[in-house]
Amino acid sequence: MPGKSPKAKPERLFADTNLFLRYLTNDVPAQADAVEQLLRRAATGEILLVTNSLVIAEIVWTLESFYELAAISTTRPLVILTRSVGVRRKTA
Repeated sequence: MPGKSPKAKPERLFADTNLFLRYLTNDVPAQADAVEQLLRRAATGEILLVTNSLVIAEIVWTLESFYELAAISTTRPLVILTRSVGVRRKTA
């Protein structure tokens, strides 16, 4: 359409295990704050965070084994986080 520029696709960034762990555990507050800013940018459509099932499995394993959290306490925050606007899980 004349006069309108096509909406640019957001930059895609891979979200690895450490990114989610810093945010969920807040064990390194400065890094957790940086991740929160990334999540906000993703929520506004500025960027798209992409992850995969292996990362999700590694997060659960780390939270349960290293942080000694019960499985039930790891599920809800992880589901909410991975279903957030601007976060996508790649399949196969």
